[in-house]
Formats: sequence, C-alpha cells, structure tokens
Amino acid sequence: LGLTSLESFCHRAESILDALRSGRGQMNPEISSLLLEVVDAGRETLATIQRQGIDSGVSYPELNNKLEQTIVELRAL
Repeated sequence: LGLTSLESFCHRAESILDALRSGRGQMNPEISSLLLEVVDAGRETLATIQRQGIDSGVSYPELNNKLEQTIVELRAL
C-alpha cells in the first residue's frame, strides 16, 4: 500500500508487545509512553494520508530509534 512510515513504527511496536506477551519484560511507564507515541504518530500519519491521499514519507527517526532500543533491551532479558 506504500505506507512505509506507518508500517515501520507499527511493526516495531508490535515486536515490543510480542516480547511483553512472551514474558520478556514487563509493562512500565516508559514503554507505555513509547507506545502512546506510536499511537500519536499513527494518527498523524493517517490524517496526512486522508488529507493528501498519500503517505507523507515522514520516517519518525527518533521514534523508530527508541522503539528499536526497547526491542534490544527486551531481547536481552
């Protein structure tokens, strides 16, 4: 569908939720805040798609970096 920015951070958030579900770590305020950032970025991306008809291509590098770091930390447990 060409939703690369949305797909990128959503897959990382899914990996975090899967790790938590599998018992590798526990939900905490930092992870909760990070997942809420994902929701905000998703809403922003979908609003842009609705307005413009295309994905803006915004990559959310800081969000993706925080998600990736959290995944690494959870895998290390």
